[in-house]
Amino acid sequence: MLAHGSNPKLVGQELIDLKGPERKFMVKMAIEAAKTKGRGWTENYKFKNPTTEKLQEKAMYVERLGDSYVGEGIYK
Repeated sequence: MLAHGSNPKLVGQELIDLKGPERKFMVKMAIEAAKTKGRGWTENYKFKNPTTEKLQEKAMYVERLGDSYVGEGIYK
């Protein structure tokens, strides 16, 4: 993780195997979307919203930039 908008403690951490409550690999989904299409949306997954503290449906948009990936998640 090179940057994170809501949790700076994640910067510098290896998150490739991060799973959500549904046991989906969220980071791997994002990388796969960027690798295969160059950019795109992940499938929906559930994750704890840091604002509401509730488990909510979420998706991530990601783009490949050279050897890096830039993504932004939205809660639905």
